[in-house]
Amino acid sequence: MLNCITYDDYSGYEWSVQSKGLVSFRTPHSHSEHAGADFVCTSDRGNVYGELAVSGKKMYRAASYSYLYRNEVAEATEREDHRHPNSHKANGDFSVSLGTDYKIAAGHTVSLQSWLEGGRHDEHEGYRLLEDAQFSENQTDYRYLNTTSGLYYRGNITDRLVITSDLTYNYYRVHERRLYHNPVRDTQLSYTGRKDFWRYNADVNPIWNNALRSNLGYTYTAKSYLNNDRLTGEALFRTQEKRHDIYASLMIRPHRKVSLVMGSNVLVVHRDNGLDSDDRCSWMPSAKLHWQASGKLSLTGNYFCDIEYPNLDQLSTVTYNRNRILMYRGNPDLQERVMHYMEWRISVPKVMEVTYMLKHSANEMTPWFYTENDYVVETLTGCRYRHQYIGLSGDYRIGQKFSMNFTANYQWYGRKGTESIWRRGHTSYLDVAATCRMNSHVSLRAAYFLRDDHIPLLQGEKYDQEEILQLGLLGHLCQGRWSLSVNFTVPTSLLPKRTCQDITLPGFRFTSWEDERVNHALMQVGLRYNFGKGSVSKSKNPNRSETEK
Repeated sequence: MLNCITYDDYSGYEWSVQSKGLVSFRTPHSHSEHAGADFVCTSDRGNVYGELAVSGKKMYRAASYSYLYRNEVAEATEREDHRHPNSHKANGDFSVSLGTDYKIAAGHTVSLQSWLEGGRHDEHEGYRLLEDAQFSENQTDYRYLNTTSGLYYRGNITDRLVITSDLTYNYYRVHERRLYHNPVRDTQLSYTGRKDFWRYNADVNPIWNNALRSNLGYTYTAKSYLNNDRLTGEALFRTQEKRHDIYASLMIRPHRKVSLVMGSNVLVVHRDNGLDSDDRCSWMPSAKLHWQASGKLSLTGNYFCDIEYPNLDQLSTVTYNRNRILMYRGNPDLQERVMHYMEWRISVPKVMEVTYMLKHSANEMTPWFYTENDYVVETLTGCRYRHQYIGLSGDYRIGQKFSMNFTANYQWYGRKGTESIWRRGHTSYLDVAATCRMNSHVSLRAAYFLRDDHIPLLQGEKYDQEEILQLGLLGHLCQGRWSLSVNFTVPTSLLPKRTCQDITLPGFRFTSWEDERVNHALMQVGLRYNFGKGSVSKSKNPNRSETEK
């Protein structure tokens, strides 16, 4: 028997501080740090809430490469050594958010929320060349500021009609400086990038009866990108985009064990970069079926679409050197990727869950290389993509103190460009974790993760892998206010730790290697403390910014 009492006029507060850190036992030491605090204050008419976080990271890598150009070795480096990494990235980031909800009347709430994040990312790569024992270097200095503000409304017009609406603005600015040096050439590029992004959404949710409800909405987006030379102020690249997205869905529940959702989106995109403009229309259906066949067996089918839009770095025609003969340039004609997913899941609680998924796209964004004068240019292009997945998962509890969960799957996929040949690849995946509760305050945890990737590219292939064995403990003190986690990553050797990417086209071959053992001996510590009464609430307004780099 459960006696539940809810309060519409709850007043209280809650705030917490947290930190976590990671350090490598190898030399030099890769490390990362994060610290943050958040708060919520609730009254009978409104809430105020916010978050603050700062983080830093420095990660090392050991890499090498070789270029074959016009049947001659154009540039080759010494083999990578995980004990002496030749590349590192240093990141420093901060984020701040502040929001408020106000109940203007019973069932009607207005929210205002803002997010601000920024930071600096530095990268350095240094390679010793075999032919003359001299160095080749790449340096990147990247600073960004990203801010989003949104006004949100939610209203219960009647018990069976809910309306939501929001207006958001996202501003993004980046300063980037790239330096390349080798024995015969020095190049540098310094530019700024800017994005302005407006989004408006309106959504209506009628509930017709206990078995039938619907949803109807419209989203308008206006986005502009601009790249300028930092020294001269000259415009290097400009593009504008407008989107109209109309969507509708219908949910039918004829029986308490059966539910069906059917819907569709129609997306119209207009883009203009000053030289060319085009209009595209995409139809994206969706459907979801859930059948609770019995208390121990359920079936779920799901068909949906996901959209990824190219960002500023992928579209911009700004060109910079990767090495003596290789340059990178964005593709201003790159279109958005619409990925279609079809998923079936059979679930037997406390025993097993079986999942099959098929996803495909006519315009997957993938690397592409071509020759231009005496250079090879790396860019992005669209291609056909197909990916299948079959997996098993389970979650088990043995007695009162021991629990275990696992996920295992096999994936196979292919890419196809303008030619008629599919390039195939596959992935093996395993994730196992076990937890033993020693007492009411301390638990021990062991986890093993493995992913073995053979990735097909339009002009080559890539081998990647990840293998992690982790041991740790989790503790709760002071009636759950303190939470502490300590995890150790133990080096493993089931998979080869040397990853590789190979690109081949007429007159050019590029092969790169990386030794993943650089960051395989790690310790991670997380600490959090909660203050206040608890049980406070806040609106879950989404941050509508789009990542640009």
